[in-house]
Amino acid sequence: MPHESISPDWRWRLHDAANTTTPMAELTHAKGRTITWKLDGTVEASFTLDGRSDVAAFVDELVVDLRVVRDQVPLFHGRIGASSDNVEADYHEAQFSAVDYMSLLNRQEVRSPSLAYTGVAQGSIVRQLIAYAQGRAGANFGISATSTTVPDTA
Repeated sequence: MPHESISPDWRWRLHDAANTTTPMAELTHAKGRTITWKLDGTVEASFTLDGRSDVAAFVDELVVDLRVVRDQVPLFHGRIGASSDNVEADYHEAQFSAVDYMSLLNRQEVRSPSLAYTGVAQGSIVRQLIAYAQGRAGANFGISATSTTVPDTA
């Protein structure tokens, strides 16, 4: 019996940040798809689309999330950030990049002398810090955390 090669099932999907359960679009025609994991723990993803496509019209910086799944295992969930365009008379290529939520939150500074924790579960601290950071003027990226998404740990 000959050996059959099994190709992994990759899914790159765009989601409205406010509704992460139902995808807005699947990036079936995206080119140059890459994910980079860094030693400092941050993750970046990028892809290229035909800038004239209907899918490219969905991509909105800091409003749309990218989720990448391989064989039904989530590998990446982040927010679309920077984009660039290469436009010529009969050609439009749009490049997009996304950063994971840790990278997005790293851009926010949390300073308050009133934030002190003793005997509080780690998940609860994370949820409180996210709520605090998102509640600051101009800092709301629409990120929320619940005990389901960030559970308490021992």
